Amino acid sequence: LVDESGIQQQREGDTVGRLGRQTAQALGLGGQFTFLLGETLILAADRRCRRQIHPPTIAVDDQLAQAALETGWGRHVMQQGRGESSHNLFGIKADSRWQGDRVEVSTLEYRDGVALKTRADFRAYGSYEDSFADYVDFVQRNPRYREALDKTADPEAYFSALQEAGYATDPAYAE
Repeated sequence: LVDESGIQQQREGDTVGRLGRQTAQALGLGGQFTFLLGETLILAADRRCRRQIHPPTIAVDDQLAQAALETGWGRHVMQQGRGESSHNLFGIKADSRWQGDRVEVSTLEYRDGVALKTRADFRAYGSYEDSFADYVDFVQRNPRYREALDKTADPEAYFSALQEAGYATDPAYAE
């Protein structure tokens, strides 16, 4: 179902509808779009957060907003060689410490303000839920993101601090 705002939902008050509306509002999109991220990603985030004993360090809405940004609302999730989804929602690269599956893709990196097309290895996951879990773990375990984690109550400040710490090379990432 699509409500009057154009946001996909199942039933009034359910997790999909509520998080979809909140994410859209957080991104300032209102009813000017069709909610393309899809209930699969929202439900994966919801399942992951329900299993946590404590409230999530990074709000579910903020995780969904970032996944939407990284994947073009779910339309551009990196694909593995056989056309299977990498389930990578956050653009986390697979460096030498990563022991899991990888997917090599073309990517745009910014160096000194200049966009350069290159190839890089990114992490691949068995599910979207695994991607959400790894994102939170990645940010929490990496000391360079400590300042960003101190600002999670303010999404704008969080994403700006994340960018300043080097999460993304795109100079407009946090905008």
